Amino acid sequence: MASQTHISPLLFLAAIATAAAKLTPEWRVVSAAKGVTTRARIDATSQLCAVHGEAVVEASVAELMSVFGDLDQHGHWDATLVDAREWTGADGGTYVYQRFKQPWPVRDRELVLRRREWRRNQTVSVHFESVDEGTPVAPGAVRTLAHTVWWNFTAVSETETLISHYSCVDPGGAIPAWARDLAVQRWCQSQILALVDTARRLGLRPVPAFASWGAPRAVELLRADPPPQPRVTPASAPFQFEPR
Repeated sequence: MASQTHISPLLFLAAIATAAAKLTPEWRVVSAAKGVTTRARIDATSQLCAVHGEAVVEASVAELMSVFGDLDQHGHWDATLVDAREWTGADGGTYVYQRFKQPWPVRDRELVLRRREWRRNQTVSVHFESVDEGTPVAPGAVRTLAHTVWWNFTAVSETETLISHYSCVDPGGAIPAWARDLAVQRWCQSQILALVDTARRLGLRPVPAFASWGAPRAVELLRADPPPQPRVTPASAPFQFEPR
C-alpha cells in the first residue's frame, strides 16, 4: 500500500516556517495543487489527523492496478520501501508487512496490515488496517499503526480514473504532533502523484480484470455536447468521505 510517513529535513523546516492551521472534526481543504485536492480533519475516534485526497488522473484503472495491485512493484512507487511481503493468514485473509527507510535521526517505520478488496460499479476499493499477528518489531524500527486506510479507484473513462485516498495513521515514535499532521497531509498528495507517475514510467501490462472498465462512460463522454469534464469535489463544496 506504500503507506508510510517519510519526514525529510525540508519538511521540518517548512513546518517551522509555516505553522499548520488547527484541525477540527470538520473536513478542511489543506491543499489544492497538481490536480489533487487534499482535505484533513481530526478523527473523532483516534484524535489523529485523518487525510483525504482525490484526483482525476489520466491513467486507466487497469494501468494503475498493474502497480498498486502488485506488491513487487511498490519499491518503484516508493523508494523508501526496503522490505515487503504478503501472506495468507490462518483465517484465509491477506496480510502485508512493509518497512520504510527514514532519514536520520528518524527511525524506520514498519506496518503489519490486513488487506481487503471490493469491486463494484467500476470501482475497486482496497482497505488496510493494522493487526497484531505476533510479528516482532524489527530492530531499529518503530511499528506504525494504520487505524484505517482506503484506496478507491473509479473508472471515469477507459483512460481516466478518479482516485480517492483516505488515511488515518499513527506513525508512532517521538514525532511532534504538528510535524506528524503536516507530514501525513503532504504525504497523501505525494502518494497519489507517485502512483500515477510510476504506472506511466513502468508501462506494465494493464491488469486484464480491469481492461474494459470505463468503456460505457467513455461512450457517454463522446456523445455529450459539450463533453462533460470529470472533476474532483470542488474545494468549496460540502464534503463527506464514503469509504466504499
